[in-house]
Amino acid sequence: MDNCETVSPTITGYDCWMINGAGKTVDKKESCVVSFTGGTINIVDSGGVDDHITWTVTADDGNGNPATSTCEVVVVNPGKGKK
Repeated sequence: MDNCETVSPTITGYDCWMINGAGKTVDKKESCVVSFTGGTINIVDSGGVDDHITWTVTADDGNGNPATSTCEVVVVNPGKGKK
């Protein structure tokens, strides 16, 4: 938002991936279940612990000034390390 006008953001794409034990990026997009409407993303199934889900959000104000931001969620195991 700026002084020009308030606008709604739009999610323009997402990705789902993990880094394996060898340090290589593994595409997990087919195992992630996400949906998005406007500026809201719903993560129904992340695909697994240690997966990264990233998405890009864009918005333009009334004068056409663009803004883009990338967001990321890393799936963690809340009990990891506990006995």
